[in-house]
Amino acid sequence: MNRLVFERPACTVSLLKSLTVLLLVGLMLTLSACDDDRTVSLKWIEISPSMATLSAGTSVQLSTTAIYSNNTHADVTGQASWSSSGASVATVDGATGKVSAAAVGAATITASFHGQRASAAVTVTAATLVSIAVTPTSPSVATGSSQAFKALGTFTDNTTQDLTADVAWSSSDSTIAIISNGGVGTGIGPGKATITATCSVASTCGSVNGSATLTVTAATLWSIAIAPRAPGIALGTTQQLQATGTYTDQSTHDLTSQVTWTSSSPSVATVSSAGLATSLVTGTSSITAAFGGVTSSPVVLTVLPATLVSIALTPTSPTVAVGLTQQFTATGTFSDHSTQDITGTVTWTSGTPGTATVSNASGSNGLVTALTAGSTQIEAALGSITSSPETLTVIVVNTTISASVSSLALSVSDTATSTDLTGTPRVILITNTGTTAASDVLPSATGLPAGTNVSSSTCAGVLAPGSSCTITIAPGATPSSAVGDTSPTPISLTVSGTNTNTISVPVVVLTYGSVYQSGYVYSIDDTTPSAAGIGGRVMALTDQSPGTTWSPDYSVIWGIDETSTPATPSPVAGASSSGMSNCAGAGDGSCNTSNIVGFYSATTPATAPMTYAAGVCTQTISGYADWYLPAVCEMGYDATGSGSSCGTAAAPTMQNIQSNLVDKGTTTGLSGWYLSSTEYSATSGTHAWASYTFSAGTSAQAPVLKSVSFLARCVRALTP
Repeated sequence: MNRLVFERPACTVSLLKSLTVLLLVGLMLTLSACDDDRTVSLKWIEISPSMATLSAGTSVQLSTTAIYSNNTHADVTGQASWSSSGASVATVDGATGKVSAAAVGAATITASFHGQRASAAVTVTAATLVSIAVTPTSPSVATGSSQAFKALGTFTDNTTQDLTADVAWSSSDSTIAIISNGGVGTGIGPGKATITATCSVASTCGSVNGSATLTVTAATLWSIAIAPRAPGIALGTTQQLQATGTYTDQSTHDLTSQVTWTSSSPSVATVSSAGLATSLVTGTSSITAAFGGVTSSPVVLTVLPATLVSIALTPTSPTVAVGLTQQFTATGTFSDHSTQDITGTVTWTSGTPGTATVSNASGSNGLVTALTAGSTQIEAALGSITSSPETLTVIVVNTTISASVSSLALSVSDTATSTDLTGTPRVILITNTGTTAASDVLPSATGLPAGTNVSSSTCAGVLAPGSSCTITIAPGATPSSAVGDTSPTPISLTVSGTNTNTISVPVVVLTYGSVYQSGYVYSIDDTTPSAAGIGGRVMALTDQSPGTTWSPDYSVIWGIDETSTPATPSPVAGASSSGMSNCAGAGDGSCNTSNIVGFYSATTPATAPMTYAAGVCTQTISGYADWYLPAVCEMGYDATGSGSSCGTAAAPTMQNIQSNLVDKGTTTGLSGWYLSSTEYSATSGTHAWASYTFSAGTSAQAPVLKSVSFLARCVRALTP
């Protein structure tokens, strides 16, 4: 165990005073105090923050604090030895503890100091930089004064990160203002300069940048005021002072970090370059601040001989979720009944550091990081005074994930059967919609048909709030249910993480003759975006009526015969175009049906839909209300040369019921003559196209009288 020897002369000052005069030289400390000499040992070291998440190309500064047996602590960041378990993911400067992210993954950063070790978990995400915000956006300083800027980056996973130390800073005009590598701008001459922060790792974030406007005035410094005006602090504590400069143009600027601070009695109190006054012994000292030839009026800092009586912690009994933080505050009560915030002076401990760690690092003193579910006792001590413990409860808060689709349909990969069955892999987007990072989000599927694979290369690991990952399903040549099975069982794809809800997405792999959305699939469109299901069409499982006519009269309906196109509608003679569309009459039954139903709905009185074939298909069938009467080429091909313009068995003009259901042997119950929604161009007022003798290899089509009753079998397009 490392020991540090404290040599102390006799004295009569308080215990709090005795803990403040520390001179660290290697491993030797000299402490002025009242009690007997004793040996002080190094108890442990800790790293702050204890876990960090950042994006490749950015960095985070870690610090190491040494905790000693007399409840004192010291920053030993620059004296510790640093190492990384995965330099390909994150490297660490062995002397400073600055961690630089290199690639997606996780690494453990370790600090070693005089035989003690501590570690921090660093996660590097795949998020990329979207924008940089520079603050303040439009500050003004006088010539010779400075302004500190910060660069805040926003990433694709909606997280933000301080990039001040990672960006390249520049000034548009160095005669007006210059800026340091750390983002501190200094006014050189009157005018305005644009201060720009640019991503310094082009391979990670390209040319993303942000800017602010710095105005430099010609005003000269008139006076400097120090606040508070008459500070009094208890021995062993500190007081932050602020220096404000007033200029000849009546503007004021914070000069705290730019002035030169002076204490008239440095044996009583010292003042750092940042204006932090530290008490050493009881007494008084005059504090002044000077800058640019101007010196402030002195303020008298009084160091009181009060002793610390107790330490109180707030908040009381807090609860925090795994992965989040909780700031504790330590308030000291002194013998003169005064109180003071001593958060940065006390030494913090966590009774169960595996559950939650608490920081003693400057700038994050008292900050607890929750690691695992459970509870721990948080305490703060200064000398012989220890606070009552506060119980911190760490809970696992389940975050929520959602899928981009509620169900997904895929085509089999079977181009030998049809060039339309391309089997394009489909992607499901999983999004973390909660406020906590999700862990190990993975898919699981049951009932996969032969050749179908489910994979995810982006979901495993940590999924930050608001970010997404993808699950890919690559179908094989086997459908998920047998062709013609009227009660198919979809694949049950479930997705969940270690701290998330479970979502389930039904997935089906379809081929011709598969039953899906209440019909037999006869047309497949596998060219839709990969993040959505396939398109296509299905034919209803049964006939929609025992027999119905094409229409109750011999009206001519606009633009729906076999020669009609959207550019050149037919028929037009004797037909009304009001509210009608120009249809591809031979192949677009949905458009044809809309024109037919629109025409008969406008009659006076309106014609009942169930009295004609297209109207019959507007009824709700098996829960769907978007059925229509198919066009002649949707029903089959022109095997007999009847002039329907539907192609041949070897080369039909479109995917159709005859080719992809009847000719492939799917049992559909088709028997007899079936009406199409396409009018016959030669006699459009009296005749429409129908298909008959549905049997393998035969597709007979012919015009029939609109007034004769035939069968109707409705079709519909697949919905996402």
